[in-house]
Amino acid sequence: MPKVKTVLIVDDQETNRILLRHILTGDYNVIEAKNGQEALVVLTREKIDVVVLGLLMPPMDGFEFLRRKKDNTELADIPILITATSENVGVREKSLALEANAVINKPMEAVVLRQRLANLLLSEDNGKHDL
Repeated sequence: MPKVKTVLIVDDQETNRILLRHILTGDYNVIEAKNGQEALVVLTREKIDVVVLGLLMPPMDGFEFLRRKKDNTELADIPILITATSENVGVREKSLALEANAVINKPMEAVVLRQRLANLLLSEDNGKHDL
């Protein structure tokens, strides 16, 4: 029986976390953090298979989280799916430059989100880290 994967949802907006939790619960173990700072703490304590990361949140935004994760060899290989509004120009490029694996636009379609996560995890299981 395959092990259920654990997803860390990182977003300062409770509504976004609730929506993501609703979409993912049942397929994944779901853990939540309100910002990048909390997320880094969770990553040091829990075995996380993939992170769904918002970008604009205090006190540590998603970009700073990506920088710090990238610099930590123990965390560097955990795949990251960025959630961003489509009007944020340059977000996709900046996120990918900081080694995020994929970007999905808000509002998210549940079927697209699930498939992106499945693809990231399949890629990870096969030893690849970029989509």
